[in-house]
Amino acid sequence: MPRLLRYQHNRMHAGQEPPIEARILKELTDVQTSLIVGFSALTRYLIASPASGAQRTLDNVVGLIHPSGTRELVAPHQRF
Repeated sequence: MPRLLRYQHNRMHAGQEPPIEARILKELTDVQTSLIVGFSALTRYLIASPASGAQRTLDNVVGLIHPSGTRELVAPHQRF
């Protein structure tokens, strides 16, 4: 996984020094999220820690958006 992220980083950010694999692993393991389940178990909330600059770069490389703040998670069958 770190090698793939490093490769993608090189493709998207040519000319910039890519992070070393150990740094990529550290940034990935430092991401913290909490899942809070309501009493009825039908309501769930995701609370994400703020992303560092390196984590935002890695998210961008793989096309993800780092969630910020608290977000309610909706089960697929409850969307409509």
